[in-house]
Amino acid sequence: MSRITKQIAESTALALVKGKYSKLSKKETEFKQMIEELLLNKIPEDVLKFFKKYPNYTETSNTVVLSGNGWNFERIALKNEIPAIHGGQIQYLPEPETAVKLLSLFNGHKDLKKQIERLKKDLEITIFNLRTYKSVQENFPEAFELLPKIVNNSVQLNLSDIRNRIKE
Repeated sequence: MSRITKQIAESTALALVKGKYSKLSKKETEFKQMIEELLLNKIPEDVLKFFKKYPNYTETSNTVVLSGNGWNFERIALKNEIPAIHGGQIQYLPEPETAVKLLSLFNGHKDLKKQIERLKKDLEITIFNLRTYKSVQENFPEAFELLPKIVNNSVQLNLSDIRNRIKE
Protein backbone atom coordinates (compact mmCIF):
# COMPACT_ATOMS: atom_id res chain seq x y z
CA MET A 1 0.00 0.00 0.00
CA SER A 2 1.54 3.27 -1.11
CA ARG A 3 1.36 6.51 0.80
CA ILE A 4 0.23 9.80 -0.70
CA THR A 5 2.95 12.43 -0.44
CA LYS A 6 2.39 16.16 -0.56
CA GLN A 7 3.96 16.31 -4.02
CA ILE A 8 1.62 13.60 -5.33
CA ALA A 9 -1.38 15.42 -3.83
CA GLU A 10 -0.30 18.70 -5.48
CA SER A 11 0.21 17.17 -8.92
CA THR A 12 -3.10 15.29 -8.77
CA ALA A 13 -5.00 18.40 -7.65
CA LEU A 14 -3.43 20.37 -10.49
CA ALA A 15 -4.52 17.71 -12.98
CA LEU A 16 -8.07 17.84 -11.60
CA VAL A 17 -8.40 21.63 -12.07
CA LYS A 18 -6.60 21.77 -15.42
CA GLY A 19 -9.84 22.40 -17.33
CA LYS A 20 -10.70 25.34 -15.10
CA TYR A 21 -7.39 27.00 -15.97
CA SER A 22 -8.38 27.02 -19.65
CA LYS A 23 -11.53 28.99 -18.74
CA LEU A 24 -9.33 31.41 -16.82
CA SER A 25 -7.03 31.82 -19.80
CA LYS A 26 -10.01 32.57 -22.09
CA LYS A 27 -11.25 35.30 -19.73
CA GLU A 28 -7.79 36.84 -19.57
CA THR A 29 -7.42 36.78 -23.37
CA GLU A 30 -10.85 38.37 -23.82
CA PHE A 31 -9.93 41.16 -21.39
CA LYS A 32 -6.57 41.87 -23.05
CA GLN A 33 -8.08 41.86 -26.56
CA MET A 34 -10.67 44.41 -25.48
CA ILE A 35 -7.94 46.71 -24.14
CA GLU A 36 -5.85 46.31 -27.32
CA GLU A 37 -8.84 47.19 -29.50
CA LEU A 38 -9.59 50.28 -27.39
CA LEU A 39 -5.97 51.42 -27.60
CA LEU A 40 -5.67 50.80 -31.34
CA ASN A 41 -8.87 52.78 -31.94
CA LYS A 42 -7.32 55.80 -30.17
CA ILE A 43 -4.16 55.76 -32.30
CA PRO A 44 -4.35 57.80 -35.54
CA GLU A 45 -4.40 55.73 -38.73
CA ASP A 46 -1.28 57.43 -40.10
CA VAL A 47 0.67 56.30 -37.04
CA LEU A 48 -0.59 52.73 -37.43
CA LYS A 49 0.39 52.70 -41.12
CA PHE A 50 3.84 54.02 -40.25
CA PHE A 51 4.14 51.42 -37.46
CA LYS A 52 3.24 48.58 -39.82
CA LYS A 53 5.65 49.84 -42.48
CA TYR A 54 8.57 50.79 -40.19
CA PRO A 55 8.17 48.98 -36.85
CA ASN A 56 11.84 49.52 -35.90
CA TYR A 57 11.44 53.31 -36.00
CA THR A 58 8.51 53.39 -33.60
CA GLU A 59 8.52 53.19 -29.83
CA THR A 60 6.31 50.34 -28.71
CA SER A 61 5.05 48.82 -25.52
CA ASN A 62 3.21 45.69 -24.56
CA THR A 63 2.04 47.03 -21.20
CA VAL A 64 -0.62 49.56 -20.42
CA VAL A 65 -1.41 51.39 -17.19
CA LEU A 66 -5.13 51.79 -16.59
CA SER A 67 -6.04 54.65 -14.27
CA GLY A 68 -9.14 56.58 -13.34
CA ASN A 69 -12.86 55.75 -13.41
CA GLY A 70 -12.47 52.86 -10.97
CA TRP A 71 -8.94 51.87 -11.98
CA ASN A 72 -6.10 52.53 -9.58
CA PHE A 73 -2.97 52.45 -11.79
CA GLU A 74 -3.35 48.80 -12.76
CA ARG A 75 -0.53 47.57 -15.02
CA ILE A 76 -1.73 45.10 -17.68
CA ALA A 77 0.57 43.08 -19.96
CA LEU A 78 -0.80 42.91 -23.50
CA LYS A 79 -0.31 40.15 -26.05
CA ASN A 80 0.99 42.38 -28.88
CA GLU A 81 3.23 45.42 -29.19
CA ILE A 82 1.40 48.70 -29.67
CA PRO A 83 2.84 52.07 -30.77
CA ALA A 84 3.52 54.19 -27.70
CA ILE A 85 4.52 57.71 -26.76
CA HIS A 86 6.10 59.20 -23.64
CA GLY A 87 9.09 56.90 -23.43
CA GLY A 88 7.28 53.74 -24.39
CA GLN A 89 4.72 53.75 -21.59
CA ILE A 90 1.03 53.61 -22.45
CA GLN A 91 -1.39 55.19 -20.01
CA TYR A 92 -5.07 54.79 -20.70
CA LEU A 93 -7.95 56.60 -19.01
CA PRO A 94 -11.07 54.69 -20.05
CA GLU A 95 -14.44 56.35 -20.50
CA PRO A 96 -16.87 55.63 -17.62
CA GLU A 97 -18.97 53.14 -19.67
CA THR A 98 -15.86 51.38 -20.95
CA ALA A 99 -14.33 51.35 -17.47
CA VAL A 100 -17.37 49.50 -16.12
CA LYS A 101 -17.06 46.81 -18.82
CA LEU A 102 -13.31 46.47 -18.25
CA LEU A 103 -13.74 46.31 -14.47
CA SER A 104 -16.39 43.60 -14.74
CA LEU A 105 -14.10 41.50 -16.98
CA PHE A 106 -11.08 42.13 -14.74
CA ASN A 107 -12.95 41.36 -11.51
CA GLY A 108 -14.50 38.25 -13.07
CA HIS A 109 -11.01 37.04 -13.98
CA LYS A 110 -9.68 37.73 -10.47
CA ASP A 111 -12.64 36.02 -8.80
CA LEU A 112 -12.34 32.95 -11.03
CA LYS A 113 -8.61 32.74 -10.30
CA LYS A 114 -9.27 32.86 -6.53
CA GLN A 115 -11.95 30.16 -6.83
CA ILE A 116 -9.64 27.89 -8.81
CA GLU A 117 -6.76 28.36 -6.37
CA ARG A 118 -9.08 27.66 -3.42
CA LEU A 119 -10.44 24.54 -5.13
CA LYS A 120 -6.91 23.35 -5.93
CA LYS A 121 -5.81 23.83 -2.31
CA ASP A 122 -8.90 22.00 -1.00
CA LEU A 123 -8.23 19.12 -3.39
CA GLU A 124 -4.60 18.93 -2.27
CA ILE A 125 -5.62 18.77 1.38
CA THR A 126 -8.33 16.18 0.71
CA ILE A 127 -6.07 13.89 -1.31
CA PHE A 128 -3.22 14.23 1.18
CA ASN A 129 -5.55 13.45 4.12
CA LEU A 130 -6.79 10.27 2.44
CA ARG A 131 -3.18 9.09 2.98
CA THR A 132 -3.10 5.95 0.81
CA TYR A 133 -3.84 4.96 -2.77
CA LYS A 134 -6.44 2.47 -1.54
CA SER A 135 -8.43 5.05 0.41
CA VAL A 136 -8.27 7.45 -2.54
CA GLN A 137 -9.55 4.66 -4.79
CA GLU A 138 -12.46 3.96 -2.42
CA ASN A 139 -13.41 7.53 -1.51
CA PHE A 140 -12.31 9.70 -4.44
CA PRO A 141 -12.18 7.65 -7.69
CA GLU A 142 -11.90 10.79 -9.86
CA ALA A 143 -8.56 11.55 -8.26
CA PHE A 144 -7.39 7.93 -8.25
CA GLU A 145 -7.37 7.88 -12.06
CA LEU A 146 -4.89 10.78 -12.05
CA LEU A 147 -2.54 9.48 -9.36
CA PRO A 148 0.89 8.41 -10.60
CA LYS A 149 1.40 4.69 -10.91
CA ILE A 150 2.96 3.01 -7.89
CA VAL A 151 6.70 2.68 -8.32
CA ASN A 152 8.75 0.28 -6.25
CA ASN A 153 11.63 2.32 -4.85
CA SER A 154 13.07 -0.39 -2.61
CA VAL A 155 16.78 -1.07 -2.84
CA GLN A 156 17.75 -4.20 -4.73
CA LEU A 157 20.82 -5.99 -3.45
CA ASN A 158 23.09 -7.85 -5.81
CA LEU A 159 23.09 -11.32 -4.26
CA SER A 160 24.70 -13.17 -7.15
CA ASP A 161 28.22 -12.66 -5.78
CA ILE A 162 27.26 -14.02 -2.36
CA ARG A 163 25.42 -16.98 -3.91
CA ASN A 164 28.46 -17.83 -6.03
CA ARG A 165 30.68 -17.75 -2.95
CA ILE A 166 28.30 -20.08 -1.06
CA LYS A 167 28.37 -22.60 -3.90
CA GLU A 168 32.16 -22.77 -3.85
